[in-house]
Amino acid sequence: SDDGARRPCVRYLDRLGFQVEEAATGEAAVAIMEMAHPRVVIAEATLPRDGAFQAHLKERGIPYIVTTTTDIDIVPPEATAVLAKPFPLAALLTEVRRVLTLRERAASGVIGPDRPRHHA
Repeated sequence: SDDGARRPCVRYLDRLGFQVEEAATGEAAVAIMEMAHPRVVIAEATLPRDGAFQAHLKERGIPYIVTTTTDIDIVPPEATAVLAKPFPLAALLTEVRRVLTLRERAASGVIGPDRPRHHA
């Protein structure tokens, strides 16, 4: 919902070759997700409180990264990652790549509910 925070993130990821769609509201995000089928969603901590938005993420199994501005924001337990604002754009890139890698591994069966995870 914050253009000043969203636009630099969109431009940065776009310049790095990611196909990026943006939405200012939960309703707009759901409409975009229905058409674009994203592999990861980045949302402010307040947006996942939108019932339709959160239901759509769960129904489609779309991982999401939550951004937060304060320590009092409630982060949904389903969030795949959390970034505290202000964050360097490089941190955003790191989290997007990490989430996409986890999603690809889960889809290929490398990790998932049926396979144990190994910790270093």
